[in-house]
Formats: sequence, structure tokens, C-alpha cells
Amino acid sequence: MRADDTDCFICAAGHCPPELIPWYDRPLIHEPEVGTVIGAVGALVPGYVIVAPIMHTRSIRDLPKGKRSELLRLLDAVRSRIERHYGPATIFEHGSCRELEGRRPACVAHSHVHVVPGKYGLAQTAPQFTAFDSLEGMLAAADSGRGLSYLMFQEPGEPVHFAADPGVSQFFRRHIAAALGEADAWDYAAVPRWDNIRETQRTLAGQSAECSH
Repeated sequence: MRADDTDCFICAAGHCPPELIPWYDRPLIHEPEVGTVIGAVGALVPGYVIVAPIMHTRSIRDLPKGKRSELLRLLDAVRSRIERHYGPATIFEHGSCRELEGRRPACVAHSHVHVVPGKYGLAQTAPQFTAFDSLEGMLAAADSGRGLSYLMFQEPGEPVHFAADPGVSQFFRRHIAAALGEADAWDYAAVPRWDNIRETQRTLAGQSAECSH
């Protein structure tokens, strides 16, 4: 498979040889049959990555349970690695969004969890979040809603929070950008932050990223 054989950049990152993938989408960590980790375009801070399953599915909730447990193990390992370099990190997912494939201003329809160094007060973004002790507990409780769009986040030292999708594109990124004092930087398509991606690649992959894009 070549990177231009699919409209899904996450599938391309998980299946194509690195030399056929744009530099910014090349996996930092890759576990065949489990998942892949890439630097997030629009990285609001260095160390911002996304963790995605190899299986093309619309949310981690929609993964088969065996694949889900494998991905959660990878997510835990990635979060720990990010935190060793960048300090405590927040995770979030906009699951089962209803956009077409590809990287678009609204959503990407291949399941992926954001790992973002820092804490941003996301519990204040909406009143309807339900708290769970663990991500596993949230997923088990939400199994009956497979296929429905939702929001999930966990900040350092806090429970996992879950809510129905309010229909706002890049919901959490808007709030994180505002918390950083950069309210206009929320849209990754408009503000890709190549410098932060390169910093993450240098730190996690131990090598310099390519400079062309």
C-alpha cells in the first residue's frame, strides 16, 4: 500500500513503508496488529501525539474487546513515555464523529486518542460529563451506545469523563488553545505547528525530522 492509495492518513501511517508517508505522519511508535502513534498536526504544545488502532474503526468504544484492551495497553505506555519527557498529560477522544475520511477541520473518522502534555480544566467545558474511575470502566458502561458520537477526556489526577457529542468541531482543542492564550490556534488545518511536531519527533524517535513539507 502507498500513502496515496487511501484517503485515511492514519491507515496509511499504520500500513505503508515510512518512506511513502509524509514526514509529519511517520509513526513514532508502531505495534503491528495493535496501533500506531504519530505526532499530531496542530500540536499546540511539544509532545502532543495521537494514538490510533491499526483497525479502521470510528472510536475506541467500537473496537472488539480484545483489540480494545491491546490499544489501551499501548495508550498507557505512550502516556507514560510522554510524561517522562514533558510532564503530566491529558488524554481525550472525539469518538465516532460523522465526517468523511481524511484530515479535515472537523474530525477524522479513524479512531484516535489525543495525548497532550498539560492540564487545561476541561471538566469546566460542559456540565453534562459523567465521571468514571477508569477508561476501561467508561468503555464498559458505554458499550450499549456503540456507533454514537461522544466526547471522552482524562486530565492528570482526575477521573475519566464522558459525554454525548455536542456537535462542535475540535471541541477540546478549542478549549486547550484558549487555556494556552492562543484561542485562534485551535484548528490544526490552519495552524499545523510543524515546529512542535519536529520537537516531538526528535524527542520520541531520537532522530531529526525531515524539514520539507
